[in-house]
Amino acid sequence: MERSLSLVREVVEDLIQRHEVREKVAENMVGFLWEEIVGPAVARIARPTQVRDGILYVKVKSPQWAQELSYMKVQVLENVRERIPTLHVEDVRFTPAWTSPEEFVEEEVSPLPPWPKEEELEAMVLNPSERYTIEAVVQTLSEPEMRERLRRTMEREFKSRRWRLLHGWQECTRCGSLFFGAGERCDFCHMEAGGP
Repeated sequence: MERSLSLVREVVEDLIQRHEVREKVAENMVGFLWEEIVGPAVARIARPTQVRDGILYVKVKSPQWAQELSYMKVQVLENVRERIPTLHVEDVRFTPAWTSPEEFVEEEVSPLPPWPKEEELEAMVLNPSERYTIEAVVQTLSEPEMRERLRRTMEREFKSRRWRLLHGWQECTRCGSLFFGAGERCDFCHMEAGGP
């Protein structure tokens, strides 16, 4: 039994990598498990925005919170690695969600990116293309339990991505990752291209 589980695990790992889904699924699991990773109090004032080149980017409610949370970096990294072992994260960057002191003073409502609630994800229906992709990935697995777990994870990923695109998130024209804010590129690609 142990040998067959090991074989299934190898097949799943290989299959996910071939379809370039593994890292995206792992990255999005950070958002799903965020409250569990940092606790409910921190989750109210800080949200993960993306994982890029081993760095987890987190927007926080204020510069003061960004400073405060930087002291928790090691614990956050440990919690992420423990809960999502397939995700390669070496650093966490906490940045204020506001771009200027004036914006911070005037802003009453937190500009943190919206994140779907469980019931919102459950209400979403996958389109035929998404279902086809999921079935193409899971169809070769013989272990029903592993197949079902992978199917559920991929369904959540597709629903979350589509929900975020419907609620103000955008796809970076350079790297394809989702980001929340103005422009055509995520913060990382914007900086790489020489932006301010």
